[in-house]
Amino acid sequence: MALSRYGVDGKASLLRRHSNSRRLATLLATTVHLTTRAVDDALDLLEVLIATKLLAKAERETVKEKMKTLPRVERVRAG
Repeated sequence: MALSRYGVDGKASLLRRHSNSRRLATLLATTVHLTTRAVDDALDLLEVLIATKLLAKAERETVKEKMKTLPRVERVRAG
């Protein structure tokens, strides 16, 4: 975790000072961390979209059911 944080927050000039193996380890840790975060964000967004769609459908169904229980108003014929 600390290595990935160092990779995200660190400056390129500081990373260049490290050995190749340390730079590679930092890059790998950072990539894994950012990938995990991106997947988590995508799943959170999917959850919001699904919930929104389900709530909208439930609201439409509720309105339909409510309309069925209300008395119908007949049209007045102008004549």
